[in-house]
Parts: sequence; structure tokens; C-alpha cells
Amino acid sequence: MKKFVAVGEMVVVSFEKAKKPSKKTKSGIVLLDQDNEPDKYDAVVESIGSGVKDPEFKVGDIVLFNEIDMKKFIEPNPDDAANPFVKGITRAVSIWGVMK
Repeated sequence: MKKFVAVGEMVVVSFEKAKKPSKKTKSGIVLLDQDNEPDKYDAVVESIGSGVKDPEFKVGDIVLFNEIDMKKFIEPNPDDAANPFVKGITRAVSIWGVMK
């Protein structure tokens, strides 16, 4: 399968479902997730274009970005056609922070 990679001063991210913290009672019983909040996603750097000079992030980092500059797209999932990969491409200067 072909892979989408960044060129120039662009960065490709993949959106991956964020892990929800488990809730435990004082006695150690794990409570099941019963909230009605929508799932949250992390933006994980997948590819950095060769024109990005000295990036402060690397492939695999979770980043915070300017949503106005992000162009999202769908990439087919060869293992599960019903759940395609959601990706995005943005300029490197539109990445505001890195999760440490």
C-alpha cells in the first residue's frame, strides 16, 4: 500500500483515539466508561517534509496544532474497510506544541 508523506515545509499527522484514564473506586474496582462524551483523538506526527529546518518535534510526537491550517483527509485501511485512517496535513509553523 502506498503511504502519504509530507514534502517541503509540510507535516503529516495521523489522528489516533486518545486513551481514556480508567476510574477506580477506593477499594480498587475499575469502573466502566459510562460517560456520553465523544471520543477524543491525538494528532501524532507521521511524516516531516524535508524543507522543515530544525523541527522541535519528531515523528511519533503528539502535537497541538492550529485547526484552521489543518487539511484532513481519509486514507483507506487495508485491514478494516469500515474504519479508514484519518490523517491531516499542515505547515510546520502551524504546530504550536508537543505533548511531553
